[in-house]
Amino acid sequence: MTLREYFAVFRERWVVVVACVLVGVLAALVLTLLTPRRYSSEAIFYIATQGGDSDASAAYDATMLAREKIASYVELLGDPRVGQDVVDRLRDVDAASPAISAETVPDTSLIRTTVTARSPQQAQRVAAAVGDEFVVLVAQLEQQAGAQPGAPTVVARVVRPPSFSASPVSPSTSYDLTLGLAAGLVLGLLTALAWHQLDNTVKSGDVLGKIAKAPALGSVVDDPAFAEHPVGVHENSQSAYAEAYRHVRTNLGFLGVDSPRKILVGSSALPDEGKSATLCNLASVLGQEGYRTLLVSADLRRPKVEAYLQIEAAVGLTTILTGRSTLDDCVQPWAGGEFDVLAAGALPPNPSEMLGSRKMAELMTELRERYDIVLLDAPPLIPVTDAVVLGSRADGVILMARHGGTTKNDLGRALARLAAADVPVVGTILTRAPESQLRPYWGYLAISAADAEVPASRSLPEALPSAPAHQPDARAVGESEDVGHDGWERHEGDGGTNGFEGAQRFEDHVTEERFVTNGARTAAEERAASVQAAPRQVPSPRPRIPLVARSAGDAATTAVDDKP
Repeated sequence: MTLREYFAVFRERWVVVVACVLVGVLAALVLTLLTPRRYSSEAIFYIATQGGDSDASAAYDATMLAREKIASYVELLGDPRVGQDVVDRLRDVDAASPAISAETVPDTSLIRTTVTARSPQQAQRVAAAVGDEFVVLVAQLEQQAGAQPGAPTVVARVVRPPSFSASPVSPSTSYDLTLGLAAGLVLGLLTALAWHQLDNTVKSGDVLGKIAKAPALGSVVDDPAFAEHPVGVHENSQSAYAEAYRHVRTNLGFLGVDSPRKILVGSSALPDEGKSATLCNLASVLGQEGYRTLLVSADLRRPKVEAYLQIEAAVGLTTILTGRSTLDDCVQPWAGGEFDVLAAGALPPNPSEMLGSRKMAELMTELRERYDIVLLDAPPLIPVTDAVVLGSRADGVILMARHGGTTKNDLGRALARLAAADVPVVGTILTRAPESQLRPYWGYLAISAADAEVPASRSLPEALPSAPAHQPDARAVGESEDVGHDGWERHEGDGGTNGFEGAQRFEDHVTEERFVTNGARTAAEERAASVQAAPRQVPSPRPRIPLVARSAGDAATTAVDDKP
């Protein structure tokens, strides 16, 4: 791993690192509070010689003799005999309580002794007693029976009496906390690295693309307002959430430059990976660009598109495949015709067979001729084979994976199923990515949203089929129009039925089949009345600049029209 990859791991697992640091500091603090306080007192002894000749040579020899014996006296200070003599002398001191240590002062004839005890008074008393006992012990050891007159004798004198300090020497709060912080930091870093090595989930769009061996179309983040507005790109087109989908839309345009891919299947390895919500928002941004887009709820087991878009679910794909209705009757325009939706319809007992039927092949041929791009929301790949069946008749599969939820093993199993049927994966999308992936751009997006009075138009490369500029006639904008017997306005489009006519046929069909009960006002009549009362507006087509292709081997670029 490179240094940048290490930093990426620590940034991703920062919660683990911080938790370990807090645990280390807390453990050090608890240990500090539970450790008994210890106080110290120091005394200094001077080792010298007395007696002997007064000439310089003899004095030098005596000094060297004293220094040679200092190391032996240091060991004697730590001898249990000295400690026992002190305990016997003081009587009220526990033998295990005081600790006596000694060291020499470099290049001198001095010995520093340190006594630690449970209280500063006890430490000072013990140090004073050690001084008295040590002086007597040295005198006893230096006595020479029958020594000749004038022979030098080594003596010990107390030159600095025992000190008194009310500050404890242990435990050291600052030292213990620093040690706990360092230990927690090291533990946190090691835990983050170990967790990263053991974590088998996908957390990067680039990694997802490498596993699938397909272009990484982008990553989309969680929308905080998803529960209220599942199609967040329609509610707030200037948010970072919407910009992520526009990034996916732009990359989608580079797929199949020579042979445009018009019908794409969206699927994932397992359920609950955000594929349905992703396709709804992707269809919205494609419709905002002016492309004739159809979103098909092809999950005939657990459809979610209908709930996200709040559309009628009773009539849809299965109604067409069973021959009870036509495409014009079942297609529902969404958000004033931003894009069209084909619901799943009644859930059949044999979804795979219906999706692989000849009727489905004929329907996909019709969709290919009518729309610029068709998105099929298919079931997950591992539990069922529906997505593979659809992918074999479409132009490819967009494989989606949830950040931190989809494992590499699951992706491998899903890709193996697609490869077995020779279904190509044309791109990948990482869903529910953390907000930190777009956080550096939020400031720019917020400023642009505040400054721009009209959102700038964005172009989709010509890899997607070009959407014709619709020219509404006078009747479409409020002049003379034919009105049917049920109050629905009818008008012609450019080569086929428009959204309002399709909605009218759909409602008539639903009314005839399911909603005529006891003379009550049906849902179709209520919607017809609301549409008739509301003023109808047809948005003008948005300008687009086509993809500019460079020479062979160069990367293609897109031009963005900033005109409103």
